[in-house]
Amino acid sequence: MAATKRMSPQAFAAVQKKYSPVHFSPQIVYKPKLGREIWASPRISLRRQADMRNNCIALGIDPSGIGLPEKKEKKPPRVIPPKGKKHERTAAERKARIAKALQEMDKTIETWRKEKKEEYQRAKPVLPF
Repeated sequence: MAATKRMSPQAFAAVQKKYSPVHFSPQIVYKPKLGREIWASPRISLRRQADMRNNCIALGIDPSGIGLPEKKEKKPPRVIPPKGKKHERTAAERKARIAKALQEMDKTIETWRKEKKEEYQRAKPVLPF
């Protein structure tokens, strides 16, 4: 048993009429009172267009036959990789920097010892008393 869709007489009458593309798309209209052009919303709102499309399908009428625009395909959601934690993002770079520092550690310790020895020699008084 197929379920039938109940609709109001106004909705049924709206499906029976023919429409032009002007009814379904936003327009730029010149308003003499304002002295400029303004954006005007479509004469038939997107919600009413969707209702009309559903009613057409329920009655077996082709929606484009009454002037409804084609249904737009939904875009797939963007695939964005998860951001993750900062320590996870910088871990490889940090490990490489630590490995490089460990390779140069002997030279670093040697230069540090020389600098400390020179600093001690400079701070040491020339006279013994």
